[in-house]
Amino acid sequence: MKKSLFVSLEIARKLKEKSFDEPCMAYYKNDFDDFVKCEIPTKNSEHGFSIALPIHQQVIDWFKKKHNIYIIEQLDMTCDPKYCYEIYKYEYFGNWELVSKRPDMFLYLDPVENLNTAIEEALELIENNKKQDESN
Repeated sequence: MKKSLFVSLEIARKLKEKSFDEPCMAYYKNDFDDFVKCEIPTKNSEHGFSIALPIHQQVIDWFKKKHNIYIIEQLDMTCDPKYCYEIYKYEYFGNWELVSKRPDMFLYLDPVENLNTAIEEALELIENNKKQDESN
């Protein structure tokens, strides 16, 4: 199982704080940067001190389902492959808002770095939305 398929420990921690509780095929044991493969998918709510370790696509799907946040990965094929992303927030029928902080489409050579950066930005959006809701 390739570790690059999964989010980092830092992202996994943030996801747990944001109530990510989807079944995962691996987890970080006792908060260390070493993951353990599961025979049966496990959730954060099933392991007290462990942190469920999702793959990137699970997190992207979770943002859609729980927060109406859509991460769109794109490929620049002008020379060597480069990756970028856009993040949209869906409010209601036909109302899509581009919420990425990087409208200039910053390019990454590493697709994993691109996905991790997009996920971290989406997590910040959730936090900012929560703070905004609390102040209203």
